Amino acid sequence: MSLITTSQRYGNQIASVETNRAAVYGQRAIKLGTTKYLKPLPSMLDPSGALTKCGQKDYDVYLELALFLNATGYTVDGLSGLVFRKDPTLELQANVQYLETNVDGVNSTIINQMQLAVRDAFTTPESALLVDFPTVEGRVSKKTAEDNNLRPKILFFPFESIIKKFYSTVNNKHQLSLAVIREIQETLTEEFEIEYNPVYRVLQLIDGVYHQGLKDDADNWVNELKPVLVNGSTSPEIPIFFITALDGIKSPVDDLVDVNLNHYNMFASYANKEHSSGFPIFWESGVQDIENDNNNKVGPNVKWVSQNTEAQFGILETAGDGGSLRAYLEDRKIEMAALGAEFLNPTTNAAESGESKKLDKIARNATTADIANTVSRAYQDAVEFAVKWLGGSEGEVNIQLNTDYIPQEMNPQLLTALLASLQTGQISYDTFWLNLQKGEIAPMDRDSEDEKALIAQTESGFSVDDE
Repeated sequence: MSLITTSQRYGNQIASVETNRAAVYGQRAIKLGTTKYLKPLPSMLDPSGALTKCGQKDYDVYLELALFLNATGYTVDGLSGLVFRKDPTLELQANVQYLETNVDGVNSTIINQMQLAVRDAFTTPESALLVDFPTVEGRVSKKTAEDNNLRPKILFFPFESIIKKFYSTVNNKHQLSLAVIREIQETLTEEFEIEYNPVYRVLQLIDGVYHQGLKDDADNWVNELKPVLVNGSTSPEIPIFFITALDGIKSPVDDLVDVNLNHYNMFASYANKEHSSGFPIFWESGVQDIENDNNNKVGPNVKWVSQNTEAQFGILETAGDGGSLRAYLEDRKIEMAALGAEFLNPTTNAAESGESKKLDKIARNATTADIANTVSRAYQDAVEFAVKWLGGSEGEVNIQLNTDYIPQEMNPQLLTALLASLQTGQISYDTFWLNLQKGEIAPMDRDSEDEKALIAQTESGFSVDDE
């Protein structure tokens, strides 16, 4: 079997990932999938299950009337937004601080790449970070590396790119021994056309040493497997770090997507029924003067007539409230709300305490925090490897995404009590300031000493800006 063939695990999961992607993108992507996501009615199909010529016309109208309520996309947006409602902690050594503004070698910031990684962690079962270094021959001096911007970069690869991976026991340690990453290479032809061709990056441990090579789509080596030097020495590990949501088998939004698509199909039936029954049908009986028939208009001041005194006219109408279909759609909305799309929750007249609202979010926040921590660990490991590549010391990197998702807004009574305790000497100013920060009244990036200095400057008649 070729290195560039996809694994069975990849084949089992890729269809689900594609469906999740379409659901997150929204209605336009879902409708491009036509019958993949919106099943035709039996009346539109022939005995073999294919759309008939008339069935295709009916399906086109059926598809146009359908509405995909993008609960999945809004949920991923909302939960990702929770993670980044506060800036992540980024404590990097001086030699890798460039990663903050150019993490991938094409001027993407590390926070922008983290945002992409978090969204993907909600949408797919796995993604990866690869620490890479520009291809060079032999050893490179520090000055040459700095002059030519030869330094490690961190590349993000979504699930669709990770077509194969294999673990084995190497040096008495169970670790990744093979990974194949599919990338799209852009080339400009002599006719100034841009071509997009897949290439396959092969990462492999051979005799306990990290090698990297490149294959084309025809399974030919573009670059043969060669050892990769890390800080002048070979590496006993492949520097790829996986971001695995849940158990790596399903994605966090899988269940929500299933309900979302069920709602989409049922809404199509509901809309089709309303469209069919929403227009009145005018009928006539016993009209004999057909050649001079003027009964072809409806509206104000229009009267249908016939020379036949026994002619009859009428209007057919059906109830258009949707009945059980409407109730079914509302039930699916509630289910989607329970699965994460909180914005869809129906409003109620019952009073709900602030504590109760917080408790309702615990399950959702636990999953969100798990994803934030998983992404944080991957970036921590990747940046530490980049530090090692540049010859720096380990243990001086701290990367942590926000896991505080419930604003602890301070009520006026607590603020008054804290102020009274400060005034009577029962708590220190540092404690008072810490509580203001927890209550999201005081800025998190200013400590109590900075605040005292700012107060002193204000009292003396000038501000920092005046200096």
